[in-house]
Amino acid sequence: RAEGSARDALSLLDQATVLGGQAVDEATVRALLGAPRGEVQFEIADVVAVGDVRGIFEVVDRLVLDGRDVRNVTNETIGHFRDLLLVKTAPGQEDLLDLAADAYEDLRVQAEKFSAGELARILALLLAAQNDMRWTTSPRLSLELALIRACLPDTDPTPAGVVARLERLERLANLAPETVVVLEERIEAPAPSVATPAAPPSDEAATQMPVPQAADAGSVDVAMLRRSWGALIDHLGQLRQPILRAVLESATVASFDGETLELAFPPDKRFGVQKVQDRQDELQQALGDLFGIAPRITCVVRESREPGGAPSVEIIEEEDTPSDDEALRRVQEMLGATPLEGGGD
Repeated sequence: RAEGSARDALSLLDQATVLGGQAVDEATVRALLGAPRGEVQFEIADVVAVGDVRGIFEVVDRLVLDGRDVRNVTNETIGHFRDLLLVKTAPGQEDLLDLAADAYEDLRVQAEKFSAGELARILALLLAAQNDMRWTTSPRLSLELALIRACLPDTDPTPAGVVARLERLERLANLAPETVVVLEERIEAPAPSVATPAAPPSDEAATQMPVPQAADAGSVDVAMLRRSWGALIDHLGQLRQPILRAVLESATVASFDGETLELAFPPDKRFGVQKVQDRQDELQQALGDLFGIAPRITCVVRESREPGGAPSVEIIEEEDTPSDDEALRRVQEMLGATPLEGGGD
């Protein structure tokens, strides 16, 4: 650990003297230096694998109370994660590690808890912490911060952090093969009933399309749809429907009776009505994925009758074509004009 420096060797000997009291034996030196690598590094890696931040504080606190040198613990932890990365990326290369056969098997089992990207990111964090320890007066804090960041890839905005989040989600999901097959069949099922481009509006398409009802579809109501609207928008992003997702961000659930879902748009977003009608099949698919329903979808535009008054809401409906006299009266009111008698040349 002194790397050839007599001064560093004397410093380590002083620490061992303080830790061991009158006598300095092999056990005291091993406890101080963390060599050979033991259960501590495996425990740290297990805590990081499950994202247990509280466990990180407990492990580091125990090491400090035991008199372990934090810098040496960091160095050993770097070596441990380096070995995990080697086992993960180059399996079967036991000769590259100075370990017993049973220790290699333990490494192999633990390496399964991480992806190669996660291990590389953790190593980068630990190396940065080791570098900080050269100048800081609190090496413990540097180690804790590095391990906490390793546990929480959500706080890392770098590309490596994004990759770590995706890989962790995939690992935790642990989808079985049969589950993937069922999901693919569910997505592909509506394909035969998709209307052709020349088909009439969405009402007819909805009648042609079978409406599957999940066993618990009765529990889906307006309140549930409104609470889960954000989840539906996120799911549309996963289905690669950016236009539909953007349009529905301004929509609200007006009503749902179990068969028909009515969406309301503000006046300045009325173009969203046509966008939803054009992509009704995709929206029904997303609703089916999350809620087990595939309702007929209608859209309305809502606006306040009195902009400066109470927030009363009105559904704008198409009016019947006015008569000639009514049309003339409206034009007069709008222009403040009076018709001329006799109509000269």
